[in-house]
Amino acid sequence: MEHAPIPIDEPARVAALRALGVLDAPSDLELDGMVLLAAEVCAAPLSMITLLDACEERIKSRVGIPYPELKRNISFCAHAIVEESSLEVSDARNDGRFRAHPLVTGEPHFRFYAGAPLVTGDGFRIGVLCVLDTTPRKLTNVQWHCLSVLARAAMCRIECQRLGQEDK
Repeated sequence: MEHAPIPIDEPARVAALRALGVLDAPSDLELDGMVLLAAEVCAAPLSMITLLDACEERIKSRVGIPYPELKRNISFCAHAIVEESSLEVSDARNDGRFRAHPLVTGEPHFRFYAGAPLVTGDGFRIGVLCVLDTTPRKLTNVQWHCLSVLARAAMCRIECQRLGQEDK
């Protein structure tokens, strides 16, 4: 299994994420709704919004995912933030980056991943809205469009949370 790549702008990217002040923020009903909607639109049993800090992947909202965080070095989402646009892995067992991944070879046996990046106004990719499945497949163009729209909405919500904190 390949370790997750590190973006060339990593120090500035992590600083931008931390400046938002949302890493340790409590659960958010709006983000929870976006994750649920992404799962429904993409017909996926698993969905989450993640934020990628220097060493870990914080799961801010989730459907069907049992853990609140992952080590970044095994993160699918860490691969997604270095892509030009979004990332789709149709069958993780056939992808050299993920075939030996512990969440592919063991519970919950991920096979499919599709992630749209959360991009700040300054262009930093701080996280991902993604859907996952235990069977191989591909998203339709309409599903990709909806996932991308929801990722932009999630980023707006995260930035609004920061603005709300500054007003207090």
